Amino acid sequence: EMADLLSDGRGLAFAATEKVLKFEKKNGGGTPQGGCTDGRFVYIGQTGTDNGVEFGVITKYDLSTGELIKYSERLATFHTNDLTYDAKNNRIVIATLDAGWTRLSFVDADTLEYIGDFMTSVGVRGLEYLPDSNTYVAAGFNIEIMILDENFNKISSHICADQTLMTQGLYSDGKYVYDPRYLEGSAVHLLVVEDMNGKLLASANLYGLSKAEPEHMFKLNGKYYIGCNHSGYLYEVEVIPQNWW
Repeated sequence: EMADLLSDGRGLAFAATEKVLKFEKKNGGGTPQGGCTDGRFVYIGQTGTDNGVEFGVITKYDLSTGELIKYSERLATFHTNDLTYDAKNNRIVIATLDAGWTRLSFVDADTLEYIGDFMTSVGVRGLEYLPDSNTYVAAGFNIEIMILDENFNKISSHICADQTLMTQGLYSDGKYVYDPRYLEGSAVHLLVVEDMNGKLLASANLYGLSKAEPEHMFKLNGKYYIGCNHSGYLYEVEVIPQNWW
């Protein structure tokens, strides 16, 4: 349990220990970006360009078998920067990074067909749906971490104490917020961990991804996963004591 690890006084770190899934390029996409899970299947967003215009493709996998279940047509989801599964509406919500980060897109989780868009009043580069509260944790400009209601109105926000700038996706389990930070050219990246009140708990080193760019994070069946660009893999990630690696 993360609370136990954070309370025992040791420094916290994360390590990508195993490649568990190779992303398949479909419909002209191929650059992995956002990712999420519905508790069974894994959804990965990838991007491509057509005449200079960026588009997205959503792929759906069964992680237990590695099988590609379905993939979408080309979608107008721009950079497709982060995905989250909205269990109430059985849809994938996509932070597109379009229109000053204000455009969210919706895709049916079963068919992977485009449903529609929503223009927010705040910029969103990453988000996670929390089913217990029917709210979203979202990351915006200047490392602002926000709580949004089901209609994407801001309820509260704070500026993260770790200002290492990056525009990756994020993950939250409703207790903690996990925010991967890609350090270009470095063999070690960061995984910033906060509680839901904005208290910075760890700016943890993220090892094992020296030739990969961490793009998104989620948790499935008690295990952490991070999907990466450059390598094109989903990695299982373990929590380790700092300086163990």
